[in-house]
Amino acid sequence: MFLSTKILYQNGLKSVARTNYIATVNKAQAILEQRKIEQSGLSSKFRKKNSKQEEDTQVFYRFLQKLENRYNTEYKPASESAIQACNGIIKSLESKFEFGAPQYEIFEQKDSNTYQNKILPEIIFLGKCNSGKSTLLNNLLTNGKKKDLTKLARASKVAGYTKMLNVYNISNRFKIVDSPGYGVKGTAEQGDVTMNYLLKRKNLRRVYLLASAVTGLNHYDSAIIDYLIEHAIPFEIVWTKMDKVTPSLEPILLDNIDKSGVLEMPVKPRFFFINSKLNKQKCPKRYGLENLKVSIMQACNLL
Repeated sequence: MFLSTKILYQNGLKSVARTNYIATVNKAQAILEQRKIEQSGLSSKFRKKNSKQEEDTQVFYRFLQKLENRYNTEYKPASESAIQACNGIIKSLESKFEFGAPQYEIFEQKDSNTYQNKILPEIIFLGKCNSGKSTLLNNLLTNGKKKDLTKLARASKVAGYTKMLNVYNISNRFKIVDSPGYGVKGTAEQGDVTMNYLLKRKNLRRVYLLASAVTGLNHYDSAIIDYLIEHAIPFEIVWTKMDKVTPSLEPILLDNIDKSGVLEMPVKPRFFFINSKLNKQKCPKRYGLENLKVSIMQACNLL
């Protein structure tokens, strides 16, 4: 009797243990299934997010290509060999701030202290206040030895941040001049030094007129363009902040360019459409900078 009860008890324990084991296994399987469902949902959301980003990127690049085909018909994109040669030069470049000039006479003073064969070719960035001149300068040389270029040219969201002509020496091979923004935040003194520089600077090789793709060209830009044409100063137009152009702004930009009068010029300047800042949603890489770099190198006879 005792033995039978013991056996029954042991069998009962085994039965309970087996039941508990089965319950534990079922619970574990349920947890795993739930995790699979959750992971599948997260994966689906991730795929949808990536798909949306890829779609936005493709739409953005198609619009940029539309601009290139519409406005740069007279110009061919830089060749792969020119881009590679340009990148090879830029990788070896070092940049430094050389001096600021509130008056044009400072340029003449600097030249008088420099041997003639050391005077370097120069290009200048012009544009309205907060058109992205300093930001562009910082981004042009991001592949150079000097990685932290945010300290090279101070950029700010505040219009009128650049107060004078700031000169940057690029490996003692050429110079980039960052000018004060013109327009409502500009001053007469800033206008004088900039106009004198454009008119008198013999080693100026090219002007790059910057215009925000969001705000477009206005009467201030038209006045500058008329001045450049009147004095036969070669220039190109750089459309900045392309990453901020939404689909609703695209027709406004096209209309602004079409009605600007630039397209009727005997020799139409080349347009560069760029985004200096990266945007994960729409532009994961910088667009247009390679063509601009090649243009600058060619203007300075380095390519």
